[in-house]
Amino acid sequence: MKRLLLILTMVLVSFYASAQVRVPGTSVFFDFPNEGWKYLQTTKVDKNVSVYLYSFDRRVVVDAEGDTVLPYLSVYVKKNCTESVYDVVYQRYESRPYQSLNESVENVPGGDGIFYVGAYRSAYDNKEYEFRMLYMKVKNTLIEFRLETTQDTFEEFDEEFLVILNSIKIEK
Repeated sequence: MKRLLLILTMVLVSFYASAQVRVPGTSVFFDFPNEGWKYLQTTKVDKNVSVYLYSFDRRVVVDAEGDTVLPYLSVYVKKNCTESVYDVVYQRYESRPYQSLNESVENVPGGDGIFYVGAYRSAYDNKEYEFRMLYMKVKNTLIEFRLETTQDTFEEFDEEFLVILNSIKIEK
């Protein structure tokens, strides 16, 4: 019985470890709950900035208008960052404006950062979008986590978005 319990524990631990995702080139890890998320692509913006894109694919998500929605996580990584978190937040806001619905600096991994809940209307499809976002700085690397979906499907995904954000850890 003890041997079976030990084997089961080892299987569960190895499964859990395989669910962890490391932000490339950093000491930051996070988890996707309940599986159902997949890596899509990496965009190299310049020598210091990369963006990693993941999408929800556990099932098809349809909004109130019957359109297919693709909830996603983008991880923006800026290495050799000399600006403060707040300076980068403002720069990013200028390139992608939104309305801040809630802000918090409590319980940010590493202590230097800010959480947001935000919303905006897309000029591309004229839909309302809502997101949870975290900015954090680890040494000289700034990382932005942005979990987004349409406003009418946000409530359905908010708990999962929070689980992902709360799973973020910094390797010491």
